[in-house]
Amino acid sequence: MSETLAKGLTMIMWLFFILIIAEFIMYSAYYVKAQNTASSTLKIAERMGGFQYSYNQQKVDVEPYLKSQLNENHMYPDHWSYQFTKGKVEHNTPMEIAIKGSYEFQVFKLLPINWGFDTKIPINVKRTGIGQVFFR
Repeated sequence: MSETLAKGLTMIMWLFFILIIAEFIMYSAYYVKAQNTASSTLKIAERMGGFQYSYNQQKVDVEPYLKSQLNENHMYPDHWSYQFTKGKVEHNTPMEIAIKGSYEFQVFKLLPINWGFDTKIPINVKRTGIGQVFFR
């Protein structure tokens, strides 16, 4: 009888560890998505001279691209936010983008217990680049 109980508890423990490993894989996937989104958006902004500005009746706006990348990666605005350098960025002037969000571990919601700790882990990505456009 006790051997059956021990096997059952061991199986439950292994199931929990397997599920938490899957949760860490999902967390790292969202972290990589945030890194890739920030990097690709920053590369475009470096080539365009900034994220959002108007210069000589021309409007540059990289924000729609950023929003489409976030939506494509299932990083919706109710859980994710972003900030970037405003205005035009001269040549060799630093610019940055920051994407912030969090991932909530669902494995802790299997049992309706107050665990005493927050099951959300923040994801903060910050990329810095340099403007590559000369303005006259």
